[in-house]
Parts: sequence; structure tokens; C-alpha cells
Amino acid sequence: MGSENSAMLSYFRWSNGAIIITLICVLLVVATMLLILFGSKGTSTEIGRYIVIPLCTIAIWLSMSYTPRYLSIDNKCIKLQRLMGYIEIPLNSIHSIDIISTTTISGSIRLFASGGFFGYFGIFKNKNIGKYTMYATELKNLIMVKTAHKTYVFSCRKKEAFKTFFDSCYSTSYSP
Repeated sequence: MGSENSAMLSYFRWSNGAIIITLICVLLVVATMLLILFGSKGTSTEIGRYIVIPLCTIAIWLSMSYTPRYLSIDNKCIKLQRLMGYIEIPLNSIHSIDIISTTTISGSIRLFASGGFFGYFGIFKNKNIGKYTMYATELKNLIMVKTAHKTYVFSCRKKEAFKTFFDSCYSTSYSP
């Protein structure tokens, strides 16, 4: 069942789309905050200072904290390291790891997710795979990890190596 393989690591690389969306959004939020801070004085400016600026700061911080940094796999689990915190998926809970194309996730809707701001992460749904949780910084080089209760989609530049590593560490006889 197990193997004595060492860990494999794949860092997330940002697509041009994610970089552009993030830069535009951050610039718009910072410009709005500066306008509130240094704009004309009045009741609306005071509300902005005490409500809008803290909310914008929290939104940026939360989005940034979910940004995926790297994906690793060893003979026990897959670990997604985010800027703050991580997610572990034990290998013995995984039914399959499949390499998927961008068309598999095309037409997805965001249920509670970021569509490019600091990456593509959160809960999505589409007709091909149903509800899934995605952590990606590009919408190519995708792998899908299925467990009994959850489906994950990750961008992974080493997708073939990850699948091979999983297959060599742990095989299941799962059939849907």
C-alpha cells in the first residue's frame, strides 16, 4: 500500500490574467481609500474612514491569505500551503487524481470564490464536475483530486509527476 517516496513540491505560478486582475483591483481599492482619506471633508468622508477603509483592508488581507503558495505530496498526504494556513488531504481518503483541461471547468459559477483576485480559489460549481473547491493561480495545468466527500481542483505545473507519485504511493479500487 505505501511507498517510501520522498515529498514532491510544486510552487504556484501566477498567470498574466491573475496578475492583471489583482493589480487592477488593488489599485482601485487603494485609490478609493486615498480619495476617502484626502478628499473633501464631510459626513460621507468620516463614514468612509471608519467603515469603508477597514472593510477594504480586511477584504484585501483575507483574499491575500487564501492565495495558494505551493502544493506538496508525500506518502501520507497532499498539502496545499496558502499564504496563511494550509489544507491537508490524506492520501488514504483520495479516490482519484486526474489531469483535467480548462474545458472541464469552463462554465463554472462562483458560489463563494475569487475569480482572479489573488488567484482563483473558493467554491465553484459547473455541469461537468458539480461542486468543487479550487485553489489555482492559473487556469491551466489543472489536476482534480476526488475524495468521498469533496472534489478539489488545483493548478499544478508538475501535474503528471503528481499523478504518478500518487499512483506509486497509494492505489485504490474506487469505482463511482
